[in-house]
Amino acid sequence: MMKMSLNNASHFLSQATLGANFTEIKRASELGVHDWLGEQFAKRSKSYFDHTNDIWAFYKSKFIQKHGRRKLEQDYFNPCIPYWFYWRMAWWDLTMKGEDQLRQRVAQALSQIIVVSEQSELELSAFGLASFFDVLHRNAFGNFRDILLETTLHPAMGVYLSHLFNRKGDPKANRRPDENYAREIMQLFSIGLFELNEDGSRKKDSAGNDIPTYDNADIQRLAKVFTGLELAGYYWPWDNYSSTLPVKWDPSYEYNQSKASANLWDPMKMNERYHDKSEKRILKRTTLKAEQSGMKDIEQAIDVLFNHPN
Repeated sequence: MMKMSLNNASHFLSQATLGANFTEIKRASELGVHDWLGEQFAKRSKSYFDHTNDIWAFYKSKFIQKHGRRKLEQDYFNPCIPYWFYWRMAWWDLTMKGEDQLRQRVAQALSQIIVVSEQSELELSAFGLASFFDVLHRNAFGNFRDILLETTLHPAMGVYLSHLFNRKGDPKANRRPDENYAREIMQLFSIGLFELNEDGSRKKDSAGNDIPTYDNADIQRLAKVFTGLELAGYYWPWDNYSSTLPVKWDPSYEYNQSKASANLWDPMKMNERYHDKSEKRILKRTTLKAEQSGMKDIEQAIDVLFNHPN
């Protein structure tokens, strides 16, 4: 064990946590960096989904106590649905009180890279937002490939970057797969815009120009991978969110028609009927075979991004 000065401990915790009080600074000073980190790697607080559900259940009980259950079922669209602010309550509560401060700090950093926003159609699903943050919180010390895959299949991301209900192209109907997520997973979540050297500087071609990591054709090919994903189901908004009542998806009953009852926490499911089955060349590195399953396409495409030198 190598102790730290109080100043060094304070500086270290300002980087490794979202803020420490003097008691924790003194503790870290006594433990030293190695032992403090060892403690933190072993700690994990309650899930954000469960805590959001508890806050929502408390609110519902108070509402029913005052107005009756019938009022809750009649007026669930307003005010009795779990808007984003219930998730915000859970985030502040766990962030301020949770003992797993290093995990919280890493999850918060990841949330600045892999982003969904409550200022969107997701404002109607505190549970979708909470579940998405759980992906980052749960995998904070894990493998980035797991984060990329879980992010890709998360319905909150599917709503935010519009690959939920993304269907294969139809030339006769002049329909092409939505390219939004295909672009962002490369540009923002993984490889970035330009090829990089080991030190993070940009690689140059023979003319001294930056070398792009992908072009528009790469986006179009990758967009075909993220087709066929749909919701796991729907639920009745006034019921217990820990035991939902899924409803079989009807293609005519999409998210925009059912925002308040969309299950935005269970991973999206693949509907092969709407998945593009063509051969796909990903970043000029790997060819995905024609006629293979949609989930295999996604897994292999994530592997290409994860194994990219950037």
